[in-house]
Amino acid sequence: MINEWVKKATKNLIDTVTSASDIDATTDLVLANAVYFKGAWLVPFDSYRTQRSSFHRLDGGGAETEFMTTGNIDFMDVACLDGFKVLKLPYKPGADPWTRYSMFVFLPDARDGLSTVVDVVTASPAYLYGILAEMKRKPVSIQLPKFEISFSWSDLKRDLGRLGLSLPFSPEAVDQRGMCKEDDVAGGARRPTFMSKVAHKAVVKVNEAGTEAAAVIVHSVGGGGPPPDLVEFTADHPFTFFIMEE
Repeated sequence: MINEWVKKATKNLIDTVTSASDIDATTDLVLANAVYFKGAWLVPFDSYRTQRSSFHRLDGGGAETEFMTTGNIDFMDVACLDGFKVLKLPYKPGADPWTRYSMFVFLPDARDGLSTVVDVVTASPAYLYGILAEMKRKPVSIQLPKFEISFSWSDLKRDLGRLGLSLPFSPEAVDQRGMCKEDDVAGGARRPTFMSKVAHKAVVKVNEAGTEAAAVIVHSVGGGGPPPDLVEFTADHPFTFFIMEE
């Protein structure tokens, strides 16, 4: 039943998040949360410009894949920093015009520089927002692979504990009497309700349209004066990204 709910909530992107071994006679309840995001690029990539090329993996090997490319020089928000670039790909607004989402792609200059970039951008929220504040509209030539990734993590409890969240997982320390009714057990003792496991699963699909077709193509044009230098954003090696509400 849980998996059916997850499948419906994520429009079939995720079909399994729990197994029979996750639930036994001691399970009182299961907390489940699903987030589904579907967005079209504000400026879609032309599918006829998609071309096959090699993506360089961290292990030194390569893989042929389809790259979305910009035929013309588009003006996009980009930041060129020490050791990496950041590209902003905005999504088309939905029903609420005041709610806007964008994908931010962090591309290391070095093919094996992903771990360094991740360490930098996760150092502190203030530093991350500082990076985003440095983004400027410049002419950008983009090559970005179409991709689909699926990520599962069954031991999130351990990592949350490392971040300082430990009380919900301790049967001795947790107090959920206002939320749950504790069962009586032999001897008059009461069996506390606590979280024994936290699992996470995510699926992301990226293609020319975003995740649905868009009918409007918008091109930005610079003003007078000499044009700024062209930024080559060629994501042919490992990068990281996140989707953010602005």
